[in-house]
Amino acid sequence: GVSLTEGTDYDITCSSQDFTNAGTVQLSVTGKGIYAGTVKKTFAIEKATPTVAWAKDEITVAYTGQPANVKPTVTLVNNQTYSGAIHYEYGNYSGSALPTNAGTYKIKAGIAEQENYKAAVSEWLTLRIDKASAPTIAYPAAGSITYGQRLSDSALTGGSTKYGTFAWESGGAVPTVNNTGYTVVFTASEETEQNYVAITDVTKTVPVR
Repeated sequence: GVSLTEGTDYDITCSSQDFTNAGTVQLSVTGKGIYAGTVKKTFAIEKATPTVAWAKDEITVAYTGQPANVKPTVTLVNNQTYSGAIHYEYGNYSGSALPTNAGTYKIKAGIAEQENYKAAVSEWLTLRIDKASAPTIAYPAAGSITYGQRLSDSALTGGSTKYGTFAWESGGAVPTVNNTGYTVVFTASEETEQNYVAITDVTKTVPVR
């Protein structure tokens, strides 16, 4: 065969000069001089397939009140860094947040299709969020009342209300003028019961003035 020289015997034109990003490029070879005709070819740069992977198949963390800090690693090509959103699925949940409350979860993570990358999904992760240690409960102070009023008339203010509620054990009782206090009962909220070890300090004597 005869060796031809680009620029002398033929010219090459491309529909795009972008040979890096995913997409298609049409290449045209057109004869020159004694050579005639045009040959067109189309080639495609396929989107790369990233990987989404957890550090381990099973991870255990402690409850902190914040979403579990166990994000997966997204690996791209050519040492590129992924900065987009990660989507999580566990139980009936589907969204961008990892679980917060204590419990055991089976989680999949994924990323949507990008300009140069296909969508990708991780394997299942078993995440265990252990209960935190029981918090120390600060009890409220009793509001002033007049002799003859009931304990229920004495408002309880302050205390660790983020963990539950406080109430007089015998709200209908009428306190004496001189007293050493009356029992206040703490009832943990459902969220506290789910995320903390059981609280044992559930009653305290609070003075009434």
